[in-house]
Amino acid sequence: MDISVIEVYKPLNKKIRIGKDFDGGYIIVEGLEYDCFLAAGISDDISFEEDFIKLYPNIPYFAFDGTIETSPSPQITVIKQNIGSGANGTTNFSEYFERYNNIFIKMDIEGHEFPWLASLTTEQIKKIKQFVVEFHYPTQSLEVWTLLDKLRKTHWLVHLHPHNGCGYKTYKLQNGKDIIIPNLFECTYTRKEFLEFNDEPTPSPLDQQNSPHVPELEVKLFGYPYNTLKPQETMTIL
Repeated sequence: MDISVIEVYKPLNKKIRIGKDFDGGYIIVEGLEYDCFLAAGISDDISFEEDFIKLYPNIPYFAFDGTIETSPSPQITVIKQNIGSGANGTTNFSEYFERYNNIFIKMDIEGHEFPWLASLTTEQIKKIKQFVVEFHYPTQSLEVWTLLDKLRKTHWLVHLHPHNGCGYKTYKLQNGKDIIIPNLFECTYTRKEFLEFNDEPTPSPLDQQNSPHVPELEVKLFGYPYNTLKPQETMTIL
């Protein structure tokens, strides 16, 4: 697994946190323009969507969740459908990729983000202008790691926050160094346009712990790839 797939870059625009405190809020890059908002998995929390609507009141909002019956907001169209590869009654947003070109996606679907991502073409992924997602156990297989590589070909990872309730693992790199990778982490991606190298700490001052009664991870994610100073060698996990 090549850890360069989780290189974190610094966007030129300011980052802000929206949504409720603790779990449910996300970091986004402000100042971008969209023609559609898609939420995958909302359950009983639309605090992020409500804050986003305040920033962008004039775009269509669609929320996909197989567990809810009615829309929690008059501005959000709810579709009672789960996200996946597009098979077995799921949707992979293909019809929205045909209709829109600058989509914001928020996704927390308990591991189903990987078959969803596997189903997309490069041209479909390019329709996503900004993407916030919680990745669940991304080191579980090499196939999952290749999906992160697929995403980084079109998008910059501009924020990574480790989920404080799920721990981390330490891996040995080919160069003999250790790297800490959280079991769950929230990511923010923007379509590849402009960037700077990242020099902020992970977690950043904008972050909040997901579980309010549990401290952030006792380790800090210092150095490459979380702070992006390009290494002279490719570092892979043994």
